[in-house]
Amino acid sequence: MRKTFALLTDQDWKSLLSRATEKSYKNNDLIIAEGSVQSNLYLILSGFVHITGGKEKSKLTLDRLGPNEVFGEMSFLENAPASASVVAEDNVIVQQIESAHLNSLLASDYGFSSRFYNSLAITLSERLRDLQTNQKELNINEIAQVNRFHSTRLGHITYRQIPVELKNSIHEFDAATLELEEKLNKGGNLEESTTKIQKLCDNIVESLNHFTQSEFLLKMGFEDLMSFRDTDQLDIGIGAYIFRETFPKFMLSETMAHCYMKPRGFIDDFKVNELIYANQPWGDGQLGSLIDQWFLEGDFCSSRREDQSYMTDFINNKFRNSTSILNILSLASGSGFELFAALKDLEQEKVRATLIDIDQEALEHANELGNKNQNNNHTLSYINQNIIGVLEGRLQFQISLQNIIYATGFCDYLLDDQLIELLNWMYKHLKIGGQAVINVTTPSHPDRNLLTHILEWVMHNRTQEDLELLISRSTFTKAIKFRTNSFGISTFAILEK
Repeated sequence: MRKTFALLTDQDWKSLLSRATEKSYKNNDLIIAEGSVQSNLYLILSGFVHITGGKEKSKLTLDRLGPNEVFGEMSFLENAPASASVVAEDNVIVQQIESAHLNSLLASDYGFSSRFYNSLAITLSERLRDLQTNQKELNINEIAQVNRFHSTRLGHITYRQIPVELKNSIHEFDAATLELEEKLNKGGNLEESTTKIQKLCDNIVESLNHFTQSEFLLKMGFEDLMSFRDTDQLDIGIGAYIFRETFPKFMLSETMAHCYMKPRGFIDDFKVNELIYANQPWGDGQLGSLIDQWFLEGDFCSSRREDQSYMTDFINNKFRNSTSILNILSLASGSGFELFAALKDLEQEKVRATLIDIDQEALEHANELGNKNQNNNHTLSYINQNIIGVLEGRLQFQISLQNIIYATGFCDYLLDDQLIELLNWMYKHLKIGGQAVINVTTPSHPDRNLLTHILEWVMHNRTQEDLELLISRSTFTKAIKFRTNSFGISTFAILEK
């Protein structure tokens, strides 16, 4: 925690607070409004406040301050309107120091004046450094989630090594989809076309899964001894071959095209999840819409929708009928669809929700969703930070103890050591009896090769046993419950402090 005015002596503080007025604020009270003219200083005695700024309808939390920290110093220094709003969280008690009293001390005590301005310079320097560090963290590509450029996938396999059966399967796909597209353009039967395209796409996935099995890869390697490749290269080569041959058709699907192109630089960005959750097929022409429907109805997308519903129900069950203010934190939150679905049902309960994500546009979208379902019982904060930087101590971040901290879909992009750091951080920031929720994607799910080779969606998949081992190395040591969804694709771990 930053200590504002660290150079002031005990006597300085005694003089500074001699005429201060103690003020109390309740949850969500506006202490300072952005643009308001005020030049008082505030010392926080207890509780937390958050600093918000940005567009009127998409304000982000710029900082959080707690006990022994000061705010209002910028307006005092510049004698200008407040550049951000300060909002109370829970019950907050502050000492309000009038600007007239402070100016009197500065004018009459040279030693105090020197220590005050030197301390202020240090504080502002620290905040500027934190801001620069945060901006740098928001632009680094240090986890698998970030992938702004597609790799060149050539030279991993020779044409002689590609099985004849696979070549025939690809040729059948090309010819059949072309014929189907022509029929649809002429008003062909939609129901028959839907069945046909689903079968054709299923066949491609089956071929991809079949010919990337280790025994077939070994066989392929010996088909061209002059150009022998190891199985890892052959796996990439088979995927690249199928990718190149099917790309024009699969990219007619809106969802698949977005998954591949990653316009925001993220594999698992909020737009992808929005498309999956909405489940409204669309694409270029009728063929594109049918391929999109096939992808959205597949096990992976269906699993994602089930996971969203599970988290919504989990939050509802934990918070329903509670009479106290409850804190919930969503890490790598995206737009927080599952959270807002839960809050819509928790109309009477008092919930303080914080969403953290590296993607500012995702948080702005979340803010829009929050504004559509405004409820005076709910306090919503949106923080634009790289949670990896927070976990590894490069970024300063204050958060009050939470009832629930969850990160769904995030652990698939973390290395083992990072996942353990995440669990330790969650434990530290939970209340006693508070719960953490994470999930992982199994390595054996049927759409894995489709995601990896066609959509270039690379994840660190883990079994429940893998997850149990990592949890045992964390502060939690064990989970109180595991739950695998009905598709066998996603496993949730519920942990308690």
